[in-house]
Amino acid sequence: MNHNAHKKWTKPETEKLTKLYPTTCNKELAALFGRTIPSIRAKANKLDVYKTEEFLANSSRKNTQFKKGQTPWNKGLAGWDAGGRSHKTRFKKGERRGRANRIYQPIGATRISKEGHLQIKVNDDMPFHRRWQSYHRIVWEKHNGPIPKGHVIRFKDGMLTTEKEEITIDKLECISMAENMRRNTIHNYPREIALAVQMRAALNRRINHDKKHQ
Repeated sequence: MNHNAHKKWTKPETEKLTKLYPTTCNKELAALFGRTIPSIRAKANKLDVYKTEEFLANSSRKNTQFKKGQTPWNKGLAGWDAGGRSHKTRFKKGERRGRANRIYQPIGATRISKEGHLQIKVNDDMPFHRRWQSYHRIVWEKHNGPIPKGHVIRFKDGMLTTEKEEITIDKLECISMAENMRRNTIHNYPREIALAVQMRAALNRRINHDKKHQ
C-alpha cells in the first residue's frame, strides 16, 4: 500500500481516527488509513487525542507489531468496519481518558489568554483552537453581528479589562488589521514619541488628500 502523508484528511477519516486512536497502535492505524505513522501522530496531536493509560501500559508489556503468520486484527472486515476492536475497549464519542480527562474544562469556563484577554469556552468540538473565544468579540457580535473581514475588535485606549461584567460594548471598537498593527507599533514607543508619530501620520494624510484634489 502506498502511504501518502500529504493526503488531505476527510471528515469521516478524522472522526474515525478520533475514535480509534486512544486504543489502537499507530502501525495498525497507518495501514488502515493508508498513511505514515508520523502522519497519524501529527493528526492525533492536532485533534488533541491521546492513547489511554490502559493501552500504554499494555503496549509496554508486549510487542504490538504483526508477526509472520499472525492474523491481522481487521482480517475479514471491509472499509470502516476494519476499525473494529472490542466494544469494551473502544473509544466512545464524548469519552475522555488520561490527560484529556485531567485537563478538561466544561463549556462556560473562562481563562486569560497570553494576550491578556478574557476567553470563554463555547463548545467541545474539534479543532481545539475553536473551543475558546475572546469574550470581547462575543460582546461585539451580539450587538453588531459578524466582524467584517479584515477587521479586529479591540478595547478602546485605557479600557482593557478581564472582568466579564466590565466588558461592555461602549468599551470596544472595530478597526482594520492595518490600523491595529499601526497602533500596536506606536504603543511600543514612549508617549511623546507616539504622539509625534500620530501627528506626522495625520499630516501626511492631509498632504496626500490636498494633492489628490488639486
